Amino acid sequence: TVKDPYKTRKNETLISITKKIRGSTSEWKKLYNKNKDKLDNIMEGDGTVEPGTLLKLPAGWAGLSKSRNDLEEE
Repeated sequence: TVKDPYKTRKNETLISITKKIRGSTSEWKKLYNKNKDKLDNIMEGDGTVEPGTLLKLPAGWAGLSKSRNDLEEE
């Protein structure tokens, strides 16, 4: 299952992370709002998040069917 916090990898955006975890991009603002305090300082102009950033997941996102290992291999 997906663990909280989620550790970002190179070239990931909030949209790409949301798609991996939720299967859709529509909820990316929930991820942003949960982590706004740290994201405002580390997001690049193209929306990528600094690799290694630990993002808190919104309620209900942790424990989904994909494992952290599956996500890391994608």
